[in-house]
Amino acid sequence: MYLQRFFQIIEQNIPQYWHIYKGYIIVLGILFILKLTALRFYKRRKSGILPRNLAMGVNNSYWVLVVIVLFFLVLRFFGITVREFFTSIAIVAAALAIVFRDYILNGLNGMVLIIGDNLSIGDYVKVANHKGMVSNITLVAVHLINDDQDLVLLPNNFIMANEIVNYTKNPHHKFSLEFSLPLARAMNTQELALNIAQAVNKNEILIRPKEYSVVVNRSEDKSIVYSFQYNLILNTMANQIKVKNRVWNAVMNYLQH
Repeated sequence: MYLQRFFQIIEQNIPQYWHIYKGYIIVLGILFILKLTALRFYKRRKSGILPRNLAMGVNNSYWVLVVIVLFFLVLRFFGITVREFFTSIAIVAAALAIVFRDYILNGLNGMVLIIGDNLSIGDYVKVANHKGMVSNITLVAVHLINDDQDLVLLPNNFIMANEIVNYTKNPHHKFSLEFSLPLARAMNTQELALNIAQAVNKNEILIRPKEYSVVVNRSEDKSIVYSFQYNLILNTMANQIKVKNRVWNAVMNYLQH
């Protein structure tokens, strides 16, 4: 019964409103051309390099617009014009805008992050107490892979409301690791920095020579808390994990001897 009614609507409406449907199809074609043009234009400006987050952002925006156009096309198929639709839901739309305010802002912030250059896929960042590599940026959240290889989803509103430290954008790729030594085994900071750097660069050069140091962060009852600060030659997640493990191994080897 419902299927029969559906086909009756098709037979009645398609010949009558073909010029309107043709307009929607043209709009879809224009959106597709605009997407390709935007990607090619940005790629040409950046010497053939197209950031993954920008490509994903353009594609996400394209599909959102396609869904909107198809939605109104379906409404028009059942005889509801765009004006009638907005007139009938004006009050409801205002209420929905208030209810879903945070979700709307979250999506807008996602677009800002996707289009902007401050945060890119592959960057190693710190947001509030979360630190890790950006694996994806969506209209909902930023995906981080932390040092424990856990996937952390941070809402875009949270990202925009907190201070972001982007270590990858730093040309020297500076990092810092904190550790502590008992008071009886405390060492001179320069000697300690040299020993750790030699242990890290023993088999392969991971940190920049003469661009490392050890500083005293604080003194506790039975120990001294140090911070090993260094600059990576090549900032990758693999190198970050290697350096971190080698620093801990160097400290443990020192404590065992």
